[in-house]
Amino acid sequence: MKTTHRYTALIAAAAATVLIAACGEKLDDSTVGQQIDNSSATVQSAATEMKNDAQVAANDMQAAGSKAADSVAESATDMAITTKVNAALAADDQLSALKIDVDTEAGNVALTGTAP
Repeated sequence: MKTTHRYTALIAAAAATVLIAACGEKLDDSTVGQQIDNSSATVQSAATEMKNDAQVAANDMQAAGSKAADSVAESATDMAITTKVNAALAADDQLSALKIDVDTEAGNVALTGTAP
Protein backbone atom coordinates (compact mmCIF):
# COMPACT_ATOMS: atom_id res chain seq x y z
CA MET A 1 0.00 0.00 0.00
CA LYS A 2 2.91 2.34 0.73
CA THR A 3 4.28 1.69 -2.76
CA THR A 4 0.92 2.58 -4.34
CA HIS A 5 0.91 5.94 -2.56
CA ARG A 6 4.47 6.59 -3.72
CA TYR A 7 3.56 5.92 -7.36
CA THR A 8 0.46 8.10 -7.10
CA ALA A 9 2.52 10.95 -5.65
CA LEU A 10 5.13 10.58 -8.37
CA ILE A 11 2.55 10.69 -11.14
CA ALA A 12 0.86 13.71 -9.57
CA ALA A 13 4.20 15.51 -9.25
CA ALA A 14 5.09 14.81 -12.88
CA ALA A 15 1.69 16.00 -14.08
CA ALA A 16 1.96 19.18 -12.00
CA THR A 17 5.44 19.83 -13.36
CA VAL A 18 4.26 19.49 -16.96
CA LEU A 19 1.24 21.72 -16.33
CA ILE A 20 3.30 24.40 -14.63
CA ALA A 21 5.89 24.30 -17.39
CA ALA A 22 3.27 24.41 -20.15
CA CYS A 23 0.86 26.96 -18.67
CA GLY A 24 3.04 29.14 -16.52
CA GLU A 25 3.66 32.67 -17.64
CA LYS A 26 7.23 33.76 -17.47
CA LEU A 27 8.29 37.33 -16.98
CA ASP A 28 11.53 36.87 -18.87
CA ASP A 29 12.15 37.33 -22.57
CA SER A 30 13.01 33.72 -23.37
CA THR A 31 12.09 32.34 -26.74
CA VAL A 32 9.57 29.57 -27.34
CA GLY A 33 12.46 27.20 -28.07
CA GLN A 34 14.12 28.09 -24.78
CA GLN A 35 10.84 27.57 -22.93
CA ILE A 36 10.44 24.16 -24.57
CA ASP A 37 14.03 23.27 -23.64
CA ASN A 38 13.36 24.30 -20.03
CA SER A 39 10.16 22.25 -19.98
CA SER A 40 12.01 19.25 -21.43
CA ALA A 41 14.71 19.56 -18.79
CA THR A 42 12.07 19.73 -16.05
CA VAL A 43 10.29 16.65 -17.38
CA GLN A 44 13.58 14.76 -17.68
CA SER A 45 14.43 15.68 -14.10
CA ALA A 46 11.01 14.48 -12.93
CA ALA A 47 11.43 11.25 -14.91
CA THR A 48 14.83 10.64 -13.34
CA GLU A 49 13.36 11.19 -9.88
CA MET A 50 10.49 8.82 -10.68
CA LYS A 51 12.97 6.19 -11.86
CA ASN A 52 14.96 6.51 -8.64
CA ASP A 53 11.82 6.28 -6.51
CA ALA A 54 10.67 3.24 -8.51
CA GLN A 55 14.03 1.57 -7.81
CA VAL A 56 13.63 2.27 -4.09
CA ALA A 57 10.11 0.82 -4.21
CA ALA A 58 11.41 -2.29 -6.02
CA ASN A 59 14.09 -2.75 -3.37
CA ASP A 60 11.46 -2.38 -0.63
CA MET A 61 9.27 -5.01 -2.30
CA GLN A 62 12.22 -7.37 -2.67
CA ALA A 63 13.06 -7.00 1.03
CA ALA A 64 9.44 -7.64 1.99
CA GLY A 65 9.37 -10.76 -0.19
CA SER A 66 12.55 -12.04 1.40
CA LYS A 67 11.12 -11.45 4.87
CA ALA A 68 7.94 -13.33 3.94
CA ALA A 69 9.99 -16.27 2.64
CA ASP A 70 11.96 -16.37 5.90
CA SER A 71 8.69 -16.40 7.85
CA VAL A 72 7.32 -19.29 5.80
CA ALA A 73 10.54 -21.27 6.29
CA GLU A 74 10.43 -20.66 10.05
CA SER A 75 6.79 -21.79 10.20
CA ALA A 76 7.63 -24.97 8.30
CA THR A 77 10.50 -25.67 10.70
CA ASP A 78 8.22 -25.12 13.71
CA MET A 79 5.63 -27.51 12.26
CA ALA A 80 8.30 -30.17 11.70
CA ILE A 81 9.50 -29.83 15.31
CA THR A 82 5.93 -30.09 16.64
CA THR A 83 5.33 -33.20 14.52
CA LYS A 84 8.50 -34.89 15.80
CA VAL A 85 7.65 -34.14 19.44
CA ASN A 86 4.08 -35.41 18.99
CA ALA A 87 5.42 -38.59 17.36
CA ALA A 88 7.81 -39.12 20.27
CA LEU A 89 4.98 -38.63 22.78
CA ALA A 90 2.76 -41.08 20.88
CA ALA A 91 5.56 -43.67 20.81
CA ASP A 92 6.00 -43.55 24.60
CA ASP A 93 3.79 -46.12 26.40
CA GLN A 94 3.55 -44.05 29.61
CA LEU A 95 2.63 -40.70 28.01
CA SER A 96 -0.61 -39.77 26.33
CA ALA A 97 -0.12 -37.56 23.30
CA LEU A 98 -3.76 -36.49 23.64
CA LYS A 99 -3.20 -35.05 27.14
CA ILE A 100 -0.05 -33.09 26.25
CA ASP A 101 -0.28 -30.06 23.99
CA VAL A 102 2.84 -29.19 21.97
CA ASP A 103 3.37 -25.60 20.83
CA THR A 104 6.44 -24.52 18.85
CA GLU A 105 7.30 -20.90 18.06
CA ALA A 106 10.62 -19.76 16.58
CA GLY A 107 12.17 -23.10 17.47
CA ASN A 108 11.07 -22.97 21.12
CA VAL A 109 8.86 -25.86 22.24
CA ALA A 110 6.31 -25.57 25.05
CA LEU A 111 4.58 -28.65 26.44
CA THR A 112 1.38 -28.21 28.45
CA GLY A 113 -0.76 -30.93 29.98
CA THR A 114 -0.44 -33.80 32.42
CA ALA A 115 2.06 -36.61 32.51
CA PRO A 116 2.52 -39.49 35.01
